[in-house]
Amino acid sequence: MSDHRTIPFNLKSNTDSSTPGRNPRKTNWEGYKSTLRLYLANGLSGVPRKPLELDRAIGDINKCLINAFEDNCPVGKKHMEKDAPWWNDSLERLRVTTRRRLNKAKRDGIWEEYRESLTSYNKEIRKAKRKNYREFCESIVSTSEGARLHMYGISINNADIMTLTKNSWLNDNVINLYLNLIVARSQKTTLPRVYAMNTFFVPSLLKGYKNVSRWTRHVDIFKEDMILVPVHVDNVHWCMAIIDMSRNMISYYDSFNIPNPTVLNALRNFLIEQSLARKLETPLTLKDFQVQHATNVPRQTNTSDCGVFSCMFAEYITRNKSLTFSQKDMPRFRKQMKREITNGRLDQ
Repeated sequence: MSDHRTIPFNLKSNTDSSTPGRNPRKTNWEGYKSTLRLYLANGLSGVPRKPLELDRAIGDINKCLINAFEDNCPVGKKHMEKDAPWWNDSLERLRVTTRRRLNKAKRDGIWEEYRESLTSYNKEIRKAKRKNYREFCESIVSTSEGARLHMYGISINNADIMTLTKNSWLNDNVINLYLNLIVARSQKTTLPRVYAMNTFFVPSLLKGYKNVSRWTRHVDIFKEDMILVPVHVDNVHWCMAIIDMSRNMISYYDSFNIPNPTVLNALRNFLIEQSLARKLETPLTLKDFQVQHATNVPRQTNTSDCGVFSCMFAEYITRNKSLTFSQKDMPRFRKQMKREITNGRLDQ
């Protein structure tokens, strides 16, 4: 047993891959002309007759030009591809060549060479990005276990993160860590206080209450507002049960809309047993908690996104938000979850 303790720290970088700037191509030139006329009409005072007045007039005109341009060309972030880790000298040469052929095509009206150069340029960019990503993944795999992501007693490695890629099933580590991030958010905001069971709770509960009687010995679940209970049906389909303590309601959310009265009744009996074990003044009875299978919920249309749906059920409901997402949002949610797990906190 090691006597070393984990020392958490954060590294902040002042570098930014993008810088603010204006793209002349996005300028509203009609607005620029009318704005410039207005500035010139109000910003110039008569015809200059002396050298000093001429210098002042030139400065005023220059100021009018700049102000009119800034008013009609929005500020955005200019991304510098050359700073990307996958950029190389070969891509820079292809970029220059493609730009030259574009200018030539504009002059001569012959676009074939430019199209060929652009196709080659885009192809090499994709190859460079894929190569860089492979090298990044290999560097993660070669990293020692002790240097990998570890939060809330859960170790996350590259294989776990890769379950968040398209058409992959989420595993226990990802589900458990994400629910812990929801719990952590609830402790730092005015949102409902949340407690989360892990993915191994329900299988143990279904074998009998005695198997989970001590799972919450360090926390008073009756002081929480919501309790999240992930359910892995037959080890092939993720669902989410949510116990709303303020409403005395246990709801079951399934993106395939398949009821699960066995789990609902087991959770209600668990609460009753817990109230007896904690010797509440008024122990709970079957009538004290209602159970429901939530029917008006988003549905999945494939066989791989059930884990993401379940996490989003929990994330939205613990923010008191309506379940307005759908299957088309799943790719975005996967990227969002990967980012949030890596950052160790939810985006909102």
